[in-house]
Amino acid sequence: MSAPPAEASRPGEPSEEVMYELVRTKFDNAAKRVKGLYDQCAGGGDRNNPVNAMMCLGLNMQRGMTGGAAAAPTRIVKFAKIGCEKSPSRPGYNCEYEIQTDSPINKQFASMTGFQLDQAGFGQARFVRNRDGLWLMITGE
Repeated sequence: MSAPPAEASRPGEPSEEVMYELVRTKFDNAAKRVKGLYDQCAGGGDRNNPVNAMMCLGLNMQRGMTGGAAAAPTRIVKFAKIGCEKSPSRPGYNCEYEIQTDSPINKQFASMTGFQLDQAGFGQARFVRNRDGLWLMITGE
């Protein structure tokens, strides 16, 4: 994931707008991956492969219970940059942000269980410029 070219020439840490776009892109890509798995399973992607068959069984059960809500993108309701600091040992900036989301899968879960999952919280990521000067977001280190 990389940020738009307009941000490529600005020095220093990433702006809140850059961080938001990269986080939003991560949610959108996750929904696309789930939709791709749904399509693969619907197209017979589980034939002759027991591992894929088990994956498709689980996905089809989840899809049936939630109406396929996992393939719908999560909407970011609130996003605020808390701050960044230059990483002491790696390239880029370690940044923290506050986020609140509205997820279709959560609505389905709440309707089935009567329990609302917390959709607000905080996130952390390292933001690094690539060779072209575009921002990248690195998570899960």
